[in-house]
Amino acid sequence: MKKKWCLYLILLYLPFLIEYLAYPLYMKIEPQWLAIAMFFILYTYLFYGLAIILYHRWRKKNDKPVVWKLKKKDWKIALIALLVGIISRRLEYFILGESQIPMIFRECYGYISEAPVLWMGIAGYMLQLIYYFFEFTLVSCIVDCAQIACEKLGWSNSIPWGGIFLGLTWGFGHFFTKNNLAYGFSSLVLGIILGCVYLYLRRKPMNTWITIAAHYLL
Repeated sequence: MKKKWCLYLILLYLPFLIEYLAYPLYMKIEPQWLAIAMFFILYTYLFYGLAIILYHRWRKKNDKPVVWKLKKKDWKIALIALLVGIISRRLEYFILGESQIPMIFRECYGYISEAPVLWMGIAGYMLQLIYYFFEFTLVSCIVDCAQIACEKLGWSNSIPWGGIFLGLTWGFGHFFTKNNLAYGFSSLVLGIILGCVYLYLRRKPMNTWITIAAHYLL
């Protein structure tokens, strides 16, 4: 069982790893709007979604389903997760000297203002939001799986292993994809924050999802 947890952890991270190699190939396609659309639809939606589905089916098969639904008593905790995401983003923007305008508005303006026609800008922005949905879900699954996998190996259950794994892989991986050390380091820190939210806020992947969504979009 320990080996299976580690195997599924690799499965969940694999789409991000392959993306590093696949993205430059897609970007050679012209025009660029077509390249981005194809990258979203033919790669990220497909492979992120497949990894998520396989993980959920495996958990359900072993009578340990991943629970996303929040009960009434969970909403106060979910609000804390939301605030963690918003505050961490505001601090990141402040430290890096960036605009405090939420990304959800900046990207909307960017897509619409740079598109040849309005409908392309709106379509591109919607594709980006769907991409975020898949990415946030996959990231939350990685934190969940990594935490449990490390605990199955006998490691301490009071340390956010899921966040540490996420920070060192997906998080710091942004240094290579963005070619920016500050961005890579801030994403590493975000990964650890997400692990802490998961571990200390009742081990619910939904709280991790709320935090990363708030961090990126608000």
